[in-house]
Order: sequence, then structure tokens, then C-alpha cells
Amino acid sequence: MSGTVRTADGTGLQGAAVVVGRRTALTDSLGRYHLDSLDAGRGRIVARRMGFSQTDTTVTVRPSERIRWNVTLHEAELFKDFERLQALANQKNAASGHVDSVARRLVRPKSDLALPLGAFGSRLFAAIVVQRGPDSNTVLSPVSAGLALSLARFGARGATAAALDQALGMLTLDQQTIERRGADVMSYLSGRTDVTLELANAIWVDTAAVPTPAFRASTNRWRATMAVLPLATPQAVKAINHWADSVTHGKIATIVDKPFPDTARLFLANAVYFKGKWLDPFDKSATRPGEFTLPSGKRIVVPRMSREGYIGYRRDSGYQSVRLPYRTGKVAMYIVLPDSGVSFDAVTRRLAAGHWTPSTALIDGRPVHVVLPRFHSEITMDLGDPLVALGLRIAFDCDSADFSGMARPAVPSQLMPLCIGTAIQKTYIDVDEEGTEAAAVTGIGMVTVTSAPPPPIEFIVDRPFLFVLRDEMTGTDLFVGRIARP
Repeated sequence: MSGTVRTADGTGLQGAAVVVGRRTALTDSLGRYHLDSLDAGRGRIVARRMGFSQTDTTVTVRPSERIRWNVTLHEAELFKDFERLQALANQKNAASGHVDSVARRLVRPKSDLALPLGAFGSRLFAAIVVQRGPDSNTVLSPVSAGLALSLARFGARGATAAALDQALGMLTLDQQTIERRGADVMSYLSGRTDVTLELANAIWVDTAAVPTPAFRASTNRWRATMAVLPLATPQAVKAINHWADSVTHGKIATIVDKPFPDTARLFLANAVYFKGKWLDPFDKSATRPGEFTLPSGKRIVVPRMSREGYIGYRRDSGYQSVRLPYRTGKVAMYIVLPDSGVSFDAVTRRLAAGHWTPSTALIDGRPVHVVLPRFHSEITMDLGDPLVALGLRIAFDCDSADFSGMARPAVPSQLMPLCIGTAIQKTYIDVDEEGTEAAAVTGIGMVTVTSAPPPPIEFIVDRPFLFVLRDEMTGTDLFVGRIARP
């Protein structure tokens, strides 16, 4: 006996059960089934599947006879209501933030919306780790550094622009696309309701410089505020720090600690602020003191959070990682744990090669027990040497850099070759049982070369001398003399 089981629209129904007496067959992906060696005689045939109304009939099986029975199952009304109610419940839970919408594939990533700063962030972080050493905390905001450098890129030309494109990973994007994508992604991120995520750009221009119309237009698309003030003054320091304190909700109170040099012409800044609650918070009562081994091998005791659940997990060569989502799952923290005995230098090399960054391959949950220390860090980093290591030496050399698209001198007769004089980032992060709060400000100082007067030639009249008093109009020497005793 054989046949097919289909739905009302003619689609083969997989997993339906066809029962004859004590014999049962399940349908394949095309809805087909097959039963051999049935007992002769009269019997009842039943076709059923969960969510569909059962269908049955009676047949008489004769020796050596082949029987074919095709049947259509109709979806049960009760199950239709259940599916509808379940879908509504899922939508309600997703809207309230209680569902990991990424893990359940309820939302589609918008990777085509963002700027491709992933590889840049990995390489910059690796370079900073090398600079700071494996024993130091290092917290970087790649998006803040990338957006701040992109502001500088709007004013770069020639080989300087190419070097910035190479470092940022934007060689395949033209400036119009970079401007559009940057504006779109900042608007999208700042409009989020599942977490607090704010981005801000600002530019301060010294009174000795005038930004070009093209630079103004490009930075305006990124909603960068622009102010003109003398940078080499305490007032400039106060204004910039007030902005940093405001946009980071007080987490980064200062980004500049002293007045700029007289050669400063522009200061470009980007700020990022994040605050989010875990989708599944850690129970504070489960936090216990536990050991933590430092790179030196010394062991210390720290508060360690703990929870169990179905968590995105991946085991890879040399490390394992988990994914801890925040409300709605649209933002997540990946914790990457190198295996015992794997040197931090090896991890850094993988970082620099771009082979370490975790991905959404961790969305599938597995039962995992996570023990994670609470941590807090506030760091100030000089990005200059790491950016040079990424190939941006030209941008820091005023004799070679070309930022002529950024600004011109306020006095047209003067020269004003611009280059990056300083590149710094301050970061703040606090992770506890409830969630995470983090902030970063990246500042890029654009300076010019002001030719210092050469040291004066030593001309000390301490011996007899000559003099000539000349009429310059006629070239007539009116007096000449030698003074041996003044």
C-alpha cells in the first residue's frame, strides 16, 4: 500500500502518520508513504498529523493486491487559533524586549547599512594592546575612532585620503556612499528604543582657520556641530570638556586637559554612549567571590556573577565564546575566553589578522553555565602610534599630509598645511548583574606647521667697527667711519 498525504493547497505533508491496524508509516518531505505486507481482510486506514483534522476510511485488502490511497488533511481550526495567538504573543514579547529577536530570527541584520569598520577595529585594538602590553586593561570604541577618523577623511585629499581609506577599510566606497551610510547608521542607532545608544560629532575650528564649504557640507550630513573659537585658550578646553561630559552623561568629564598649542587649527571629536539591560539578568544573590588569575600568574579574588541557561556558545581553536544579549537581542556582548596556556600574543595576532571577531554564528543556544566577573574600567589612550602602525604615518606628517579639503587659513596670504597632531580616546565601561553602561570620546587634533624664526645670528659689537650712513634713495654714502673707541 502506498500514496501521498497533502494539505488543502496540494503541498506534500511531511511527518503525517498513516496507520493500518498495527502498522504505521510516516510521510517523507514530499508527503509520500509506503506500507508493505499488510494482513489480508477488511481494515481501517487512518491518516493524522498534529494540527490537522484526522481522516480515515475502511478498505478490504486481498492477497497480492496493490492499494494506493491519496488523502488530503485540512488544518484544524483550533490549531489555527493557537498559531495566531502564539504569533501575537511572540510579537508582544518581542516588542517588550523579552525575546531574543536575533536568535529567533525575527529581525534581519542591517549589515549593508553600516560602515565596514570591523577589520579596522580589530587591527587598531591589536595595535593598542601591543602598545599597552598584555598586563593592562584596554577598552576601545572602534566605532568612535572610526567615525572621528572619517570626519578627518572628509577633508583629506590625494595620498592622505587613500591612506585613510586603506586603514578604515573603505577603499571600495566613494565619499558620497560613506556620507550616506554614516548618516543612516547614526540615525538608526540613535533611534533605538531597546537600549540607550547615542552618537555625537563635534568640530571646533580655531579663529585662524576657515572650514571649506565642502567640509562643512560633509560633516553636516553627520550632524556634526561646529564652533569657532581660539583653541589655544582655557575657554576652548572648557567648551570641549563640557561637550564631552554632556554627551556621555557625565561618564567622561574631560577629553582635553590643557590648552592646545598655537599651531592647533581644528579639533574633531566623536562620542558614543551606551546603556543596556541584559535580556536575562544575573541574579545578584548568585554573585560570589572567586579567583581570577592575572597574566603574571598571580591570583586575586573578585566578585563573580553566575547564571545558567540556553546561551549562544562556540568552541574554536584556541578559545571559546558566548553571546550575552541585551533586551530584544539587537545588541549583545560576546565574551571570548582564550584556552588555558594560549598566550595573549597569539590572541593579538589573530586579532590583527581579523580572525578573532565573533559573529552571529553564536545565536544557537546551548545549556551553558556562565561565570563572569563584574568589571569596571576607565582608560585614556593615545591612538597616535597605533594609527601609524595601521599605515597612517602620512596623516601625522605636516610636510606630506594633504588635508586641504578641510580648511584654509583665515589670512589668505598665509600657508596652513594641516596634519593630525593628536589622536586620543577615553573610554568608560561598567558591567554588572543588570547590564552595561559604556561611553567613549575620540578626539583628533589638526595642527599646522608655523615656521619658527631661525635662531638669531650672534652679532656682538665688542671691538672696533666700521659704519656707513647711506642715502638709500640715491645710494650716496653720507658718512663712513671706523669706531675704535666708542
